[in-house]
Amino acid sequence: MVKKLRVLAILALISSVAWYGWANRAQTGTAPVFSGWLEGEEYRVVAETAGKVEKILVQEGQPVKKGQPVVQLEAQAARIQLAQAQANLAAARAKAGDVRTATRPQQIAQAANQVKALQASLAGAGESLKRAQQQRQKTEQLLAEGGATPDQLDLAKTAEAAAQATVNSLKAQIRGAQEQVSLLKAGATSYTLSASLAQVEVAGRQVELAKLQVDKARLLAPATGRVEQLILKPGELANPGAAVIKLIDDEKLQLTVYVPQSQLGQVRVGQKVKVQTESGTAESLGEIIFIASQGEFTPKNIQTQEQRATQVFAVKVALSGAQEGKFKPGQAVEVRLD
Repeated sequence: MVKKLRVLAILALISSVAWYGWANRAQTGTAPVFSGWLEGEEYRVVAETAGKVEKILVQEGQPVKKGQPVVQLEAQAARIQLAQAQANLAAARAKAGDVRTATRPQQIAQAANQVKALQASLAGAGESLKRAQQQRQKTEQLLAEGGATPDQLDLAKTAEAAAQATVNSLKAQIRGAQEQVSLLKAGATSYTLSASLAQVEVAGRQVELAKLQVDKARLLAPATGRVEQLILKPGELANPGAAVIKLIDDEKLQLTVYVPQSQLGQVRVGQKVKVQTESGTAESLGEIIFIASQGEFTPKNIQTQEQRATQVFAVKVALSGAQEGKFKPGQAVEVRLD
């Protein structure tokens, strides 16, 4: 009988301790804790025009600022077009200036001599173009036979394009010079003056367009961050819309945690939370910016097998303020609800 009483006393003591622990936890109200991995905001440096990567101006891991040049695409053809447009603009302005002034025989003779000089230059440029075309055709044949490289063919094509641009520019200048002779012979009228000024405006627009094409070959960082990955290398072709570099903003960090349905009522958008490393060496305030409207099963890389079988809701948390290197993308952290 005494032994039985001792057993009942021990059971009563155990029950009392268990009840006290439960009551103490209920009073202290331990805050729920959720785990996740930090992610930085990603940006991609994208090519707007097609071209080969000429030079990468940064290295992986290097910090960059918004607007900093990071990639240079080949722009020789665009620079040739810009030079041609600038020459056309200069010719248009000169013609408009001559139209404004009175016509004299010396001006007519000078304009006619300019036409002859340009025609002589065109003849020489035409011969250069023929040689460039022949060299390009020869290189294509050698490439097919294994006697030349793709880079040699690219150089031949570039030389041909430059020669063709020179011919086109001279032809445009000759047309302008011939029109100038006609205008000088006819004398200035309000119509011819208006037409000359309109040509100046058109030529100016062409210069702006050519400058834009040159500028597009120099890719700039869309935001301040760190170079995460060099996607293309020098010599590789960048198509329009293709990403060349991936950047990560280490200061705009966020993570996704998964909250069980039973605890969903404890979270709300705009709620402040505490984010800290698993070791507790660094912490920061965060804010809940998104709560999924539909539940899901916890991803396989989260928590235990039992927790993965529980229906949860994805909750995104953004870290507040500058982190100054305390946290890194990919780092495991804990989110504590206050």
